[in-house]
Amino acid sequence: MYLFRPIALSLISSFFVVACHLDAKSQLSDNFASGNLGVIKSATITNDNTSIQLDNDNHNSALSSIPLWRNWWYFKLSNMKKNRDFNVIVDDIFSTDNQGWQYDYTPVYSYDQKHWQRFNQNQIDATTTNISNAQLLRRIEVDAKYDKKNVYVARFYPYTPSDLDS
Repeated sequence: MYLFRPIALSLISSFFVVACHLDAKSQLSDNFASGNLGVIKSATITNDNTSIQLDNDNHNSALSSIPLWRNWWYFKLSNMKKNRDFNVIVDDIFSTDNQGWQYDYTPVYSYDQKHWQRFNQNQIDATTTNISNAQLLRRIEVDAKYDKKNVYVARFYPYTPSDLDS
């Protein structure tokens, strides 16, 4: 019996060491005021990166009176590993005859949805690729380290209903 005791303690302590090093999976959400991921064609998230492929909102017939091109994105990343590189890729797909916002832009981020910062230019890579005769892919890639486990990322500075109350 005494022979099994050190083995059992060793196995139990190994389990606790491994369990302490496991992180909760990073999560992606837009379930908050003005949060939006547009029309998602696909999305993946790991503890090191997220990749989102958005489609032009024009496929929603209820939006027909609004200008032809639009795609607002604003999301929350939760359970991030602090001070570790995290890569965010946002792919916008739109038609070649309606290219929308064709200029480079620098997304913003916040830890509290009140104090916003632009990413540094060296953290951003923006490309436009012709993926077919009728479609372009606009990719914004952000590679950054975050000081906190939860971060909000947006295309531009968000404006929420609570801003109207201020």
